[in-house]
Parts: sequence; structure tokens; C-alpha cells
Amino acid sequence: LRSGPMAWLRDRFSVVSSPRLVWAGGFAMALVIALASGYLVGRNGAQQTLTAGSSSPPSTMADRILDGYVAGHLRAAEGVLMTAANGEGGDLLAGNRELAQSLVESNRLYAAAAARSGNLRLADFLRQLEPVLLEVANRPAASTIEDRQGLRDYLRNTDLLFQVRATESRIDVASKRSL
Repeated sequence: LRSGPMAWLRDRFSVVSSPRLVWAGGFAMALVIALASGYLVGRNGAQQTLTAGSSSPPSTMADRILDGYVAGHLRAAEGVLMTAANGEGGDLLAGNRELAQSLVESNRLYAAAAARSGNLRLADFLRQLEPVLLEVANRPAASTIEDRQGLRDYLRNTDLLFQVRATESRIDVASKRSL
């Protein structure tokens, strides 16, 4: 037997060059190349698809989504205000108070989102709506006829229900036009 560095190297190389090990190494290398190229193509392909598929900037899409949610919010607020002004039943008014409380919270969020997106007109209107929703949300369970009459008079004098409907309609028309 030959001993020495060359024999040792030949023995090691014969172990590494066995057909089974060569196939396993080749398969592992092909898998690494496939994963790396899939990752790189996927990253670049997703960016190209996003820019090619969307004709409007992301802020416009976000505004349309906000408008959709605000329109639903205004529909619910209109129902709460009408029920509070015209409702006579205690159970109905109790449920109305709970709904008004949730509307107050969402109204604040929508006003902040509208202000952040630059829609100051909508943000101001939502801030104008908030005190009325707070009044309905914090109304005592045994509210008197005078309380309801006061709310009716306020809604009639300020045309708040009309403003709610008009704003909701304006938002709906704008969102349908942008589709």
C-alpha cells in the first residue's frame, strides 16, 4: 500500500466521488438554484404585476375604501338619528344608544382618516356629527318627550339629517364614478 499525501487524497476523493453522493450533491445544488431563482423572479414579478394591474395610485384606492366605509357609517348614523328623534319604545331606544356608542368611536376614526387623506370637508362634517351621536349615546333610559322634541328641533333647524344624506349620496356617486 502506498502511503503519503497523494494516497490519502485519492482515498478521500474516491469517497466523495461515489455516484450516490454526486447525485445527491447535484440534486441539492439544483434545488438551491431553483429556490433562489423562484424567489428572485417572484419578487420582481409581484412588483411588475402590482404596477401594471393597478391603474390608480394606492392613495386613490385607499380613499375609495375609506369612502365605502364612511358611506355605510353615515347610513347607520342616519338610522340612529331618525330612531332617536322619532322612536317611542324603550327597548328600541336602548339598542339605539348602544349603536350610537359604537358609531361615536368609528366616527372619530373616520374623521381622523379623512383628515389624514386630505379630505378636510368630510373630516369637518364628521366632527360636526360627533356631538349629536354623543348626545344619543348618553341619553338616559327614561328620556322625556321634551328631550326627544329637543333633538327633533335640533335636527330640523340644522338640517343635519339632510346633510348626512347628502354627504352619503355624494360619497356614493364619487365612488361609483371612480370605478
